[in-house]
Amino acid sequence: MTLGPKASGPSRPRIGATWGVVGVLLVVNLVALAMTAATLRQSRRHAEEAAALSAQNLTQVLVRGLNGDLQAIDLALFALRQEMARERAAGGIRRDDLNAFIARLFTQFTTLESIRTADAEG
Repeated sequence: MTLGPKASGPSRPRIGATWGVVGVLLVVNLVALAMTAATLRQSRRHAEEAAALSAQNLTQVLVRGLNGDLQAIDLALFALRQEMARERAAGGIRRDDLNAFIARLFTQFTTLESIRTADAEG
């Protein structure tokens, strides 16, 4: 009987080839992970810059609004001081006339709604 080549069953991959495939998959996954991390860092940096810009814009809007309100208050106080000086020069401050003037100021300057006047009794 002659011995011929062995009949082989299903071929098994060599161990070296298996480790090679595992190594390639590991490298591919590490590259994908690194790219994801870099993209997330860039996205976060972009979001922080956008938030800072929005905060600056909001601050500017608030400052302009407050400056406008303060200018209106200053103008109203100036007008009230002028009216009080006029009434003093005319013989004394008349409470009813001054209150009517203040009421007109409140209708002309709607930002004055939060300002109230009080005398010594509160």
